[in-house]
Amino acid sequence: MPCIARIVTASAFLWLSPASGQDFTGNTFLELCEGRTTDCMVLVAGFNLMHRLFITAGRKPLFCPPGGVNNAQAHRVTLRYLQENPGQLHLPAEALFAIAMSNQFPCR
Repeated sequence: MPCIARIVTASAFLWLSPASGQDFTGNTFLELCEGRTTDCMVLVAGFNLMHRLFITAGRKPLFCPPGGVNNAQAHRVTLRYLQENPGQLHLPAEALFAIAMSNQFPCR
């Protein structure tokens, strides 16, 4: 992955993280996705990118979307999962993203 892409992704995570230093949970993720769609899309793109990096590094994929699934679709999948599972919103946002994607696009 080009260096600039890593810098942009890291910057997005820092920019979108809560200023209070608290963990970035599903509660914050849901608020972001319902209110600031563009920011949420950046975060989803970052999560997708990190997932691809882990696979490239030899890790087992957490989810296996078919070709053609873009970040907008991943955003919709994630938002729906967050809205339908309020009892899990205390969990880390990145975990909820992975769960949402793996429920929708399991690896077989």
